[in-house]
Amino acid sequence: MLSLSRTKAIMYRYTLLNLKDIYRWVDIIFWNLLDIFLFGFTALGFGQLGTGKSDVTTMLVGVVMWQVMYRSNTEFAINLLQEIWDQNLVNFFTTPVRLCEWVLAIMAVSIVRTAIATLISFVCIYFVFGVNLFKTIIPFGPHYTILLLSGWAIGLCSCSLLISYGKQVQHLVWPLPFLFLIFTGAFYPLHVLPDCGVAIALILPMSYIFEHMRTYSQSGFTNYKLLIHGSALSILYFLVALKLFYWRLKASRVNGLARLE
Repeated sequence: MLSLSRTKAIMYRYTLLNLKDIYRWVDIIFWNLLDIFLFGFTALGFGQLGTGKSDVTTMLVGVVMWQVMYRSNTEFAINLLQEIWDQNLVNFFTTPVRLCEWVLAIMAVSIVRTAIATLISFVCIYFVFGVNLFKTIIPFGPHYTILLLSGWAIGLCSCSLLISYGKQVQHLVWPLPFLFLIFTGAFYPLHVLPDCGVAIALILPMSYIFEHMRTYSQSGFTNYKLLIHGSALSILYFLVALKLFYWRLKASRVNGLARLE
């Protein structure tokens, strides 16, 4: 049975790790600002050539939404890696902690870290580019939720690799979400992709969300069909990824978790 006390204890552990590790704060602040400046000034440069400020806003919203998906993904992987690096994997998973409690705790910590990173991005964008993205929180609320689910699904897939092969595959964790970035249309419309790229994009929930974000930013029109498609796919992939991680964890327990450290 799910124990809230154990879930809160896991949340407390990872919260302390986040507070004490300065590199995690650098990860939240530095990479966020780098993306914002890089893509923001690029869009601003094209805007001065005649594309308009709306394209700058769309680009910046795309950057923030991409960060939401990326950060929710890495939260799972980095915390599991932390247990492997600390050689605490065996100790952790031989306690009464259930998998659902660990997953819920990571999701909660992920939401907090993502919210902090998004707030920093909004403030930076407002003062540097004069674009107020705070007013997009309500209309784009479903978008952030779906991207969180999508990021968690990718993160659980990364955890499946880690729990199967340990530190041997740790370098695959970081580039994995960028493989999806190409086909999500975060920074460009999907129609610029070749036919094979569009076919891949159609099975990714993130592509529907970014396409809807772009449509809404430019016309104010809400396409519920895109949102429903994105929601259904993100929930499906999250459940599949969760089941996959459960299977791989069960198999690794049989083979011995100590071999992963």
